[in-house]
Amino acid sequence: MNERITRLQTLQENIKRYEGLLKSELNTVELRFVEQRLSEERFALAMVQFMSPKTRAQSLRKRVAMNAVTEVMPVSLAVRRATPSQKFFEICYLTAITVATVGWLSALGWAAVRVTNWLLVEWI
Repeated sequence: MNERITRLQTLQENIKRYEGLLKSELNTVELRFVEQRLSEERFALAMVQFMSPKTRAQSLRKRVAMNAVTEVMPVSLAVRRATPSQKFFEICYLTAITVATVGWLSALGWAAVRVTNWLLVEWI
């Protein structure tokens, strides 16, 4: 029981420390690292608070397997800390991607209509 209380206190202190770091000026790499660690610490705290040791170990294995495949970066934090020129670049980049996506979708739609017409004429 003492180990559990000590672990809870340690996790809460780590979370406070990482939240304090988020308020400071960090570059993108540091920000991603701190956000990832904060997420891991919050997850560990929830596991210690609400799960039995057996369930905690199973859930941790699943979480580690998921993190090996995916990496999450909250966009809101990255945009909030960006300079005006970085924000402008992001907006232009996202606009270009949207326009390109719409272009591809319309081109693929046109091709699908042409193939469907061809198949209907040839096969019926």
